[in-house]
Amino acid sequence: MLRPHEAAVLTTNDAQQKIVAYANTQAQALGIAPGMSLAHAFACSERLQVAALQIREALQNLNTIAQKLHCFTPLVAFDPILTKALKDSSFDTLDEGYLGIILNMRGTQKYYKSNNTTARLTRSSQLIRSASAAFSKHASIFNHPEALQNILALITDFFEREQYIVRIGVAQNTALAWALAHYGSQHIAVQQKSNKDEARQLPVEALRIKQALRDSFHYYGIQHISELLSFSRRALAKRFGLELTECLQHILGESLEALHYILPKKYIAIRRPLAHPTQELVPLVKAITRLAFELHHRLTSRDVIPQQYSCWCYHEQKIILNKQFSLFRSAYTEAQLEQLLYQLFERCTLIQEVTSICVQAKHIHTLSKTQRSLNGQEDCIDIDYKEFLQRAAAIMENNQHFFITPTSAHVPEQAYQYSPQQRKRLTTNAFVPQECPTTMLYPPQEITALALLPEHAPARLSWKQFEYVIQRGLGPEKIYEQWWLQNERHQSRDYYKVLTHTGIWLWVFRSMPDHRWFLHGFWS
Repeated sequence: MLRPHEAAVLTTNDAQQKIVAYANTQAQALGIAPGMSLAHAFACSERLQVAALQIREALQNLNTIAQKLHCFTPLVAFDPILTKALKDSSFDTLDEGYLGIILNMRGTQKYYKSNNTTARLTRSSQLIRSASAAFSKHASIFNHPEALQNILALITDFFEREQYIVRIGVAQNTALAWALAHYGSQHIAVQQKSNKDEARQLPVEALRIKQALRDSFHYYGIQHISELLSFSRRALAKRFGLELTECLQHILGESLEALHYILPKKYIAIRRPLAHPTQELVPLVKAITRLAFELHHRLTSRDVIPQQYSCWCYHEQKIILNKQFSLFRSAYTEAQLEQLLYQLFERCTLIQEVTSICVQAKHIHTLSKTQRSLNGQEDCIDIDYKEFLQRAAAIMENNQHFFITPTSAHVPEQAYQYSPQQRKRLTTNAFVPQECPTTMLYPPQEITALALLPEHAPARLSWKQFEYVIQRGLGPEKIYEQWWLQNERHQSRDYYKVLTHTGIWLWVFRSMPDHRWFLHGFWS
């Protein structure tokens, strides 16, 4: 923890030297400014608190903020330079000034009484939790000063609640907005002139150019954009390259930057007040069960299912209890769901009365065709011919019903067969696997996994565009295919039981020798 009177800076690496990326108020009072070398900063103050800016952690925090900013507009995008760095996997050397977010407010005029507004957030600190933001807006917003004031008030209030220090720039394009947010004279800088007149007074660093090009400008005594505009574009392109002319076109509004919008995390939430506030666990679980059961079946009736549920218990507007659970089956009864939730809440202690509850469904995705066919009527194209013959033989018997019996096969997909229903089932010596998952996926779904050692369980895996951190892994359990069959591809599988950071046990395997990972089932 820092004392309020201590000077502190965040540093980043640039051209093999440490550069000040952020300086708090106490450091700025000593003459320390962003862009200054760390050696120069220590010359200003020997008792300086220094911390390194962690780009990876800053990106995670930036993504969290981006998801929260969807409350203002559905069109949220990262800074174009940041998007390119993520695509090229070169964000470790990225300048912290490009850790930004763009909010496109197009179509939200009924809320803000303006035609077109674009917002840009730039994250400028990770330790001190400071940030800067910029807006790009259509010229018609000048006719609605009250609407602009409302927008700025909402955004600044949002970042104050998130404990961020905010800089805001309002301009007619995103490049100029970025420049005003970083190099404007005030924390809230609104464009008052045309693009060209506004850009003339800004330093050349506002063009978002590389450090080598900035050093060249300083070598020739070029400090401001107005000095560059006195030259012809052809002469600038010939001397400094096409990158400079593209940056000039962006800041002058002559060309637009391509934006790649971030998809919001899908969720549906229902919040209801309790008729009788309670501090007892049994009536609370019953109320949560009714609400979760209603939400779960409302989603499954639309052939969609969430991967996770969250439940909040409120005392007035204060959250006093928060739990997460998963429901992978679509055929839960209310009694089964109540028993499951009671086991989840039985160790909780309510320190205050619960006045309202909220259940939220997260990570909603569409059910596949095989998951929707709960009555057993599956597409014949998806059924193997051996299974088809077994079913046909079962139907030809007098009894039209059939059941599943285990077979002597270690491979899970081949460890069962369909047999006709009989009054007395025949005994079998087939192997019945123990501790099998409650839900099996057929066919197994391919995933992306990372294992630190060859025979170890994965440390991280990705399934359906979601990342899971593995906290515990059991295995491997080796299963070989039927080697006695005339098959040249003798493959084996290494099965693992892994526990994710969300509390879900997964059954995954690695096929050999191609080393591909698959998800075969999970425990509800």
